[in-house]
Amino acid sequence: MLRLVTAAQLEDAATADAVAAWLVARAGHADLIEAARDFAACLAAAGQQLAGDSAAGFCDVLARAPRLEELGLPSVTRTADLTPDETLLLRAIRIWVSAAKENRCGGPELMEHLAAHGAANAGPSLHGILYNSSVAAARSIDVRCRRCPNLSPDEARLLHAVACGQYGLRRRAAELLADWLPTAAVRLTIDAVIAGGRELGASGVALPRRAWDFAALERLSAPPPLAFADEPAKRVLH
Repeated sequence: MLRLVTAAQLEDAATADAVAAWLVARAGHADLIEAARDFAACLAAAGQQLAGDSAAGFCDVLARAPRLEELGLPSVTRTADLTPDETLLLRAIRIWVSAAKENRCGGPELMEHLAAHGAANAGPSLHGILYNSSVAAARSIDVRCRRCPNLSPDEARLLHAVACGQYGLRRRAAELLADWLPTAAVRLTIDAVIAGGRELGASGVALPRRAWDFAALERLSAPPPLAFADEPAKRVLH
């Protein structure tokens, strides 16, 4: 019902039609949509704007809200400077990827790690994020080994995306995923990001608001200057 009223308020006819068709029989479809539009108009007149995820109106609402990175901690480049809760999530990511690099499913080790910290409920969502990224990424994703003291730009983006999910910033989380996933894969993955953030929060894992400097992280991760013009560049990961 919330999705229906939100779609009506944002004039997202396609979503309103789909939700109404799921809620009621065909005979009541048009009446339900009309009632939702009337109710949405009353809410808008009272200054109550619902947030959705698919219409241009939603983008306008978010544009007026402060971005996550405008409100919090400074950017970091080393794992030692992360909070304990960020470290928990980073280790989960690296555990999953290290298993994948050995052609093993990272799910069981990820679940074991999270369960040891009372956050097992977030396991399926995090597994979904990483699995989708592994099969649908449009470019290589830079995830370091478990002991690397440095933080890669993509690891920071993953941490930030899940933090955005925890704060309900769906659009910003989707923008971060779009750095390596095509649009269709973003749509298939964004719900897992939102759910993962919220499930971590429900388990007491509070990801901070951090003003990530991705450009600085990219510079630190760039290949070193070449000694000779014909020498191939190599990306230094550790």
